[in-house]
Amino acid sequence: MKKVGIVICNYNKADMVKNCIQAVLENRFRDYDVFVVDNASTDASVSVIEKTYLDTHSESYDERVHLIVNKENLGGSGGFNVGLRRLLQGEYAYFMCIDNDAYLDENAIGALYDHLEQNPGTGIAASRIYHLENPDVVQNYGQKINFEGFYTEVEYLGAFEGEDMPEVNYSDGVPACSLMIRREVVEQIGILPEENFLYWDDTEWCYRCKLAGYQVASVGASQALHSMGARKEDVSTFPTYYAWRNWIRFFIKFTPEEKWFDMVETFLQSLFQAQYEGLLTGQLEKADTIMAAYDDAIHGITGKAGNGRIFSISSNYDTYRAFLEENKVVFLNDTDMPLLSEKIQNMPEKIGCHSPKFILLDEVDDPEEVLNKELEFRETEQSVILNLCYSVFSENVGNVVKDMKYPKQQYFLDENDCLVRADRILAMQRDYKTAGEVFVFSQMPLFLRQIREVRNQDASLSKE
Repeated sequence: MKKVGIVICNYNKADMVKNCIQAVLENRFRDYDVFVVDNASTDASVSVIEKTYLDTHSESYDERVHLIVNKENLGGSGGFNVGLRRLLQGEYAYFMCIDNDAYLDENAIGALYDHLEQNPGTGIAASRIYHLENPDVVQNYGQKINFEGFYTEVEYLGAFEGEDMPEVNYSDGVPACSLMIRREVVEQIGILPEENFLYWDDTEWCYRCKLAGYQVASVGASQALHSMGARKEDVSTFPTYYAWRNWIRFFIKFTPEEKWFDMVETFLQSLFQAQYEGLLTGQLEKADTIMAAYDDAIHGITGKAGNGRIFSISSNYDTYRAFLEENKVVFLNDTDMPLLSEKIQNMPEKIGCHSPKFILLDEVDDPEEVLNKELEFRETEQSVILNLCYSVFSENVGNVVKDMKYPKQQYFLDENDCLVRADRILAMQRDYKTAGEVFVFSQMPLFLRQIREVRNQDASLSKE
C-alpha cells in the first residue's frame, strides 16, 4: 500500500483542478494515491479528469489517480470527507487534503511527509502558502486563534519571499489547501467537521488536533500557490453566511466559560455594526444574511444553508454615484489603503458615471496646506478631500473630525463602503454608540442561554 493518501476536492474548476492534479503528479515524492472528489460540478470537470488521467489511451494516464463523483454538492468539508472515508478503508499512514486551486511545489509532499516522520509529536503539517496571483507574497504560514478578541490571525500574512521566517512555524491552525495529517490523529479526533459545509472546518480540525496533544506545523520546505478568487461576495451572500455562522459557532464551542460574556459582547457588537452599515450603505441582503447566520449559530443549526439565508446582491451605488457626479476633483488621502484607493478610482467605470479627477495625497504632513490647495482649486472646480479609513465608526476618525477646520469639505470612506461627509460623523457615532448598547443589552441573555444549549447538543451528538 502507499504511504500517503491524497484527497483533492473539486467543484466547477475544470482547468484549475487539472493543473492541481498535474502538480501533484510532478512531485518528487511518489508513494501515494490521489482521490479526486468532484462535488457534483456542473462544468466539464468530470470529463476533463476522466479524459486526461483515467483514460488508458491518454498520455497523462496515471494509475494512482482515482475519481469519486458526488451526486450533490456536499461543501468543502463534506467533499473532503468522502475522500477521507475512502482513505480510512485503506492502509495509508498519512492523509493529505489539497484544494483544487492549489498548485504544489515539486518538493511539497515529500517535505510534509519527512517532517511528520521525523517529528512524532506533530499531528498536522501544512505547506507555506503563497498567492497564486502574486507568487512572492505569503498567503498563510500558520494562524493563531485569539480567545481575547475572538478571531484568528494569519501569521506572516503579506510577507515577501526571502524575508526572515522560521523553517517550521508551530501555530494553532493551518488551511486545508495543502495539509497532511497522521492517520492515528484522524482516528482519534475524527474527520473534518462536516456540519460546517464551508469555512472554519480546517481551523476546528487543527484545534481538535492540538486538544488531543499534537502540534500543528507549517513547513517552509513545502510550498504551494493558492488562488484567492473563490469568494464572490459582490455576487451573493453565499460566503458571508458560512463565514459568519461557523465563526460564531467555533467560539461558542471552544471558548472557556469564564470568557463567555466577553465573547458574546464582542460578537454582538460586530453584528450590530454589520446591521448599521447595511442600513447606511443599502447592502440589506448582506445584513439579513449575517443575522440569519447568527440565528442559526446560536440555535445549533448547521450543514447546508436553509431557505431565506442566502441572497443575490443588488448593489446600491446611489451614494457613490452622487458623490462622484457632484465633484470634479477628488483629493484622495489613500495612505496605507491601496486596495480601497484602487476601488474608488475604478468605481466610475464600474457603475457607468462621471469620473472626477483624482489627485493622490501620498502622505499628508500638513493637513492645513492640503486644505489650502483644495480651497484654491475650488475657485474654478468643484473639489473635495476623501479620506480612506478602516471604519468610519472608529474613535480615531472622530478625533480627526474634531480637529478639522472645514469638515463639510471632507468625506470618509471605509472598507465596508460607508461613504460619509465628515460633518455628519460625530453625530452618527453618538447614535451608533447608543443604538449599539441597546442591541447588545437586548440580545445578551438569549446568546448566553443558547451557548449552553449548543454545547449540550454537541455533547449529546458526540456520544451517539
